[in-house]
Amino acid sequence: MLRFRVRRSKRSSRFACMWTRRWRHSSQTTLSLLPAVQLQPMVANYVTHPPNDALLLGTDVVKDEATLVRAYDDKAGGTAAFNLNVLHRLNRELGADFDTRSFRHRARWNRVKSRMEMHLESTRDQCANIPAAQLSVEFAAIETIHTESSYKFTRKTLGALLDDASFTIEQGWTDPRQWYTLTLASLQY
Repeated sequence: MLRFRVRRSKRSSRFACMWTRRWRHSSQTTLSLLPAVQLQPMVANYVTHPPNDALLLGTDVVKDEATLVRAYDDKAGGTAAFNLNVLHRLNRELGADFDTRSFRHRARWNRVKSRMEMHLESTRDQCANIPAAQLSVEFAAIETIHTESSYKFTRKTLGALLDDASFTIEQGWTDPRQWYTLTLASLQY
C-alpha cells in the first residue's frame, strides 16, 4: 500500500512540484509541494539527497490565448470571485477599506513571459487605506493590482528550466489533449 505524507509550503501556486524520495525497502513516499518556478532554491536544499531521489513536476502547457483566457475568466464568475476575495480578505483581516465593487477581475495572457496573469482593475479613481500596514494606496481608473501569475510551459521551456536547475528528465506523461504534463526528473550529480 502506498501512503503519502504531504507538507504544504507557505507559498501557494497553481503549479506544484513534488520532491519525491524513493525508498528501496519502504512503501512510504514523502512529498513536499513547492512552487514550480522556484527549482533553483530547491536544489540547494536537496543537494545532500542520494542519487535515487527524484522530482515529480506537474505543469500546465501553453495553449492558444482564447482557451487560456476562458479558463481564467470563466462565464460563471468563479475565478473573478476568487480573485476579488483578495480585497475582501484585506478588508476583513487588515482593516482595509477597499471598495470591492469598484474593482473588476481581468485575466491576461502575457506571451513574452509565458504566463496567465490575474489582475484586479480599478473602475474609478480611488484611494484604499490599510491601517494594519500603515498604508494608503491611490488607484487611477484602469490601474491594476497584479494578483497572480500562472506560468505555462512548452517541452523546450520546461526542459531548459529543469536543466538550468540541474535536473535530467527521466520520463514524462501528458493528458490526451496535451494540456498538462507530469515530468519525472532526477538531479544531475
